[in-house]
Amino acid sequence: MDKIEELIQKGQTFNFNNNSYTASHGTYSKASDDLLGWAATVEDFIRTNYGEESSAFKLYQTFDRRKLTGYEQYDFDRQMTILFASLKSCQSISPISKKRSEENAIIKLLKNPIFWTVLVTAIGASFALGNYFGSNKFDKEKIELSEENRLLKDSINHLKVNKEVIKYLIEFDFRTSQIEKLITQVDTLKKDNWIPSLYIWRTVTGDNAYEPTIKEFRNVPMTDLANWIKTNVIMNKDSRYEKVISVLEDLKEYGGGHNVYDVTKVKTDIGELRLFIKDLNSITN
Repeated sequence: MDKIEELIQKGQTFNFNNNSYTASHGTYSKASDDLLGWAATVEDFIRTNYGEESSAFKLYQTFDRRKLTGYEQYDFDRQMTILFASLKSCQSISPISKKRSEENAIIKLLKNPIFWTVLVTAIGASFALGNYFGSNKFDKEKIELSEENRLLKDSINHLKVNKEVIKYLIEFDFRTSQIEKLITQVDTLKKDNWIPSLYIWRTVTGDNAYEPTIKEFRNVPMTDLANWIKTNVIMNKDSRYEKVISVLEDLKEYGGGHNVYDVTKVKTDIGELRLFIKDLNSITN
């Protein structure tokens, strides 16, 4: 069995039924770690063997990972279809040669600003140290390597922090989508509309009954998510952080029990949350 067929067969073990959760207001997708890992493997396989300019990879780029969690079955199935179609399209094109792969890797390296930062720093350090230390070649190379190592470590640390930010942003966006769906039910239900109101309160407060995207966010209120994001992301002075905290505090106080949220007010609040998310997306992308 070739690698493509192996990946397709592995992907066929994932479906909406084993990657979803059910609440009183409906059933929504929730990607398992295995599914997310498989999707990442598909991306790596296509990129490595067929290149970013291939039709298969361009098709893969229409895949929206976010829709594997927190969406209805139609959206989930559509994303799975894109992944399968990307793999199957690989069967009709030739993989890139090893030599071309190596050339692509070199081109990718040359396009990387970190490479040029390291290179310019190394050249500058080489010139200055050559003039100052003369023939002390060992010390010069040692300092160059030390500087390069520092820059690479800084880059790696930045990527790790950015990955954490994306994780928090996905959870925040997921909860905002849940509130959006639930407030529509509050508006349309003529009876027992306190029930979706209660679920809104649970979503905002991170109540035990709320099911987050990952276990790490269980019992974590949305205000804590926003505070963590504010601490770890460099935001503009005019960011909506303060307004978002005020909105979330109001939602926490208003809900619970048999209280019913004011639909107009909550829809306005959702608008503030969406603008906050939009700001964060522009910073992290």
